[in-house]
Amino acid sequence: MNFKKIIENIKEVAGVKTDQAVANLLGCSLSALSHRAKRNTVPHDEIIKYCLEKNISLDLIYGEVVSKELEAISLKAIDKSKYYLKKIKEVNSKKEFYFPVKTLDDSTLEGFAFDNNFYVVNTSIKTFNYDGLYIIHNDDNEYIVKNLQSTLSDEVLVFSTKSDIAPVSVSKKALVGLIFGKVLYTFPLV
Repeated sequence: MNFKKIIENIKEVAGVKTDQAVANLLGCSLSALSHRAKRNTVPHDEIIKYCLEKNISLDLIYGEVVSKELEAISLKAIDKSKYYLKKIKEVNSKKEFYFPVKTLDDSTLEGFAFDNNFYVVNTSIKTFNYDGLYIIHNDDNEYIVKNLQSTLSDEVLVFSTKSDIAPVSVSKKALVGLIFGKVLYTFPLV
């Protein structure tokens, strides 16, 4: 793996320009980062921790497809009591993305691509409990992303991801059976 390219990807994703800024993001000194650059040894553990804290897909750092080699290295390097790598496959597709996730039942995560974004969804959440993005499985057998917000009454405002559509107010009961899961992370597919 090319150390220089990975560091450039971190700069781009984080919006920073210097190696010092990257070192700060990864929690190491500039000299430690420089020594790794000379040896072309990638700080996998630090990168995974950074991605976990910022909800960033490893694919944005390591490239479009994370190699088996990275998976093997990373799974050895990370502290499995705190987090682990999860290969998330997009529903109805062969696309796969790697995400560092906090300890969470492996079977509850699904991936969805929608409007040029990728959504990591906890499918164990089937009811509206708090504000945020949800995947709704509608009557037309489609998966759609909606922003749900509670109101002072027992109603929920349903916002479209498109800003030109006005929100609709529905009862919490109307959402029963429609919520496929709660969005945990999202990142652009560019």
